[in-house]
Amino acid sequence: ILAISGTEIAAPNTTVTAQAAEANETEVFFTETSEPGSFRLFDGSLDAVEITDSTVKLNDGNFEKWIDRINVPEEMYTFYETLEEASDNDGVDDFLIEDEFFTADDGSIEAITVIESNEITSEKQNYIAECILATFEAFLRDHPEVFWLSGSSSIGISTPNIADPYTYVYSLILYYGESTDTTFDGRAEEYPDETAIKQAISDRDGRVNEIINNIPADADIIDTITYFNDTLTKTNQYNTSDDLSGIPRSCHKSISALMGRSGTNGPVCDGYSSAFKVLCDKAEIPCVLVDGTAASDGSGGGGHMWNYVSVYGNWYATDVTWNDPVPSSSSGDVVSGYENHNYLLVGSD
Repeated sequence: ILAISGTEIAAPNTTVTAQAAEANETEVFFTETSEPGSFRLFDGSLDAVEITDSTVKLNDGNFEKWIDRINVPEEMYTFYETLEEASDNDGVDDFLIEDEFFTADDGSIEAITVIESNEITSEKQNYIAECILATFEAFLRDHPEVFWLSGSSSIGISTPNIADPYTYVYSLILYYGESTDTTFDGRAEEYPDETAIKQAISDRDGRVNEIINNIPADADIIDTITYFNDTLTKTNQYNTSDDLSGIPRSCHKSISALMGRSGTNGPVCDGYSSAFKVLCDKAEIPCVLVDGTAASDGSGGGGHMWNYVSVYGNWYATDVTWNDPVPSSSSGDVVSGYENHNYLLVGSD
């Protein structure tokens, strides 16, 4: 899922670079501070955490949720649930949405967990940092309805001055955001503040409810999945930009395909697949995001994202992106006439 380069804890004010699953630069940096942040994830000691390896491992077996796939301490599930609460727009502890939580001097959100220990090794510090980053990435995969984040994050580990010289207290500060010089902001450029985020959430909810309410009355699960596929392929055009590396971040998110976009604002594969999962989640149809390397002609290939969806207890692949192909000569219309079901509920053969 990710790996932090280096095995030793860096000195204060130095940076260790790590790579996250979304291929954005993620930093783990360490600073000295006497003031912990304002949002506490959980309290207590992590002395009991056992480290059998310096990296986060995957659990054996198949799991519907990404959070269940990673082998992390039980405390990370509390962190995961905190992220869910922080993004549900219910007005309670919505620190991934509301402006009041973006008040740190460097533009970050300080989400703190306190570790109390007589001694904590650099190996354990690195391991805990890995667990937090892996849990954050799992949250993003399980909750594609959260579309407004910039996609990168950082962790600061500090050793405040305390009265007891024989006990060390470490504050792990999770910074959601993209680093520009020394400024961090958890929000993508398209959603710079709480007003923009909440308006987009309202638009998302309205569109999702509209799609769900228009499911044919006599539709079974296969009809419903087909309807979701057709709605997305017939209201979107795959992004037409000559340079996909420079497209708006929203093109990679569920909001793009849910709202129906075209041209250089059209969705790409992760936009289509994330929107499909949002709709399946709303309809209580088990669905997961899948990513890897794919090639339609059997040679070469590139990064791609699609879905697995469960029908009557069996899992099938669905690739909404490849069901909405870009014809060699397109009129530019959202409905190209090439929409299909070639990659709808396909099995291993």
